[in-house]
Amino acid sequence: QPIVRALDAAGNLDTDFIETVTLSTTGSGTLSGDIDIAAVGGVATFSGVIYPAAVDRESIVISADDEAVGIDLAAITSSAISSEVTATRLVFQVQPSPRFAYAGDTLTTLEALYCLRWAAQVRS
Repeated sequence: QPIVRALDAAGNLDTDFIETVTLSTTGSGTLSGDIDIAAVGGVATFSGVIYPAAVDRESIVISADDEAVGIDLAAITSSAISSEVTATRLVFQVQPSPRFAYAGDTLTTLEALYCLRWAAQVRS
């Protein structure tokens, strides 16, 4: 989960910084969870941030920006993050036929199993 720190010109933590920091993304989806966090002592600590990816290896970038109360700090961006969509269950693509069979009967349709990809989530 992202942690955003407000630094002064010398690179020191600005412990007086208490503005709200908001996360956004360049991906085709949207972030959910706690994406607006008030900094405490110069640090905004995010938790539960989720990006629901629909495809494997989607590249996204997360940006953080302050609410521009007082001095508006420049927005920052993360390095690229790649989604990992994984199978979560198996389903029959074609149901075996006939629906009822006796011991020793041959099924007339080959059961085809495939993996179903469910909305994967990229957790930062």
